[in-house]
Amino acid sequence: MAITRLPVFYKQRDYCFYPAWAYAVPGFILKVPVSLTESIAWTSISYFLIGYTPEASSRTQFYIIHSCAGRMVLPFTPLTISFQNVNYYVDTPTEMREQGYMERKIQLLHNISGAFQPGVLSALMGVTGAGKTTLLDVLAGRKTGGVIEGDIRVGGINGLSTEQRKRLTIAVELVSNPSIIFMDEPTSGLDARAAAIVMRAVKNVAETGRTVVCTIHQPNIEIFEAFDELMLMKRGGQLIYAGPLGHQSQKVIQYFQVAVEVPYVLVQIFLVMFITYPMIGYAWTTAKFFWFMYTMLCTILYFLYFGMLMVSLTPNIQVASILTSMFYTIQNLMSGFIIPAPVSHFI
Repeated sequence: MAITRLPVFYKQRDYCFYPAWAYAVPGFILKVPVSLTESIAWTSISYFLIGYTPEASSRTQFYIIHSCAGRMVLPFTPLTISFQNVNYYVDTPTEMREQGYMERKIQLLHNISGAFQPGVLSALMGVTGAGKTTLLDVLAGRKTGGVIEGDIRVGGINGLSTEQRKRLTIAVELVSNPSIIFMDEPTSGLDARAAAIVMRAVKNVAETGRTVVCTIHQPNIEIFEAFDELMLMKRGGQLIYAGPLGHQSQKVIQYFQVAVEVPYVLVQIFLVMFITYPMIGYAWTTAKFFWFMYTMLCTILYFLYFGMLMVSLTPNIQVASILTSMFYTIQNLMSGFIIPAPVSHFI
């Protein structure tokens, strides 16, 4: 669009006019207070015509009732458990030594870091042997053998006291009222209906403000979408993903899409370069060729990641499309052309 407007930019230069963005920016800035005034006037008129109650006390009472709904009667203290660079080593079994394994210890967990927050139902997933149960046992303080390295904090306090260890151990078996609940595959051996009932109960417990963590292996879509956060591990005790799931796993998909797009865009750039570069007639030098390729790669990745950013910040794709087109227009205005006039115009 900007290239097609180049004749206009040159004419502006010849007549010593200001560039287009010099007129667009003040108009854009002035629209903000005008839109705010219109919104206040519209809200003041429509709010009372619709019949909403004007008292602040009624809204406060409704908020208190809503926030207290579903709370358990038993008192507890919401706690956050965090861990950083957790490593776990065990002695090498005799069978492995006889087969030629020379190391004295086997590392089951490799630099695992993360946090589990109150009121958030977290899923700990991974293939068989990834170290899910081992990680929960280490965090709960149930591992009496081996060597544990790293920083484990409960409520910001390093280490677990005797009372906290007892509460965490009992919480795993769901017979007390703990602040942190560890569940090792709670749906194992259940059919789909029973598993859904169990996970619904676990979700209700998490909504009361408790920290709930579940290890789970190959859940169905209904159970998987019941979780709020995910920690995905692979074989060898290594972490792949730690973060929120989002609606219909959108956060996880966006996370892995970012890494996948780089080689995909590289393939596109190579195809475009070998077709368009000789057709345009650019100089066949190594520096210019790779510089042009780098520019094209950064440009496409910029537009791609900016679109992902807008999708992640907005509630739906329609709003993201509207805001993206607006920001692209603003960016084009801000980065327009300023063509210097000939010296004769200033003499």
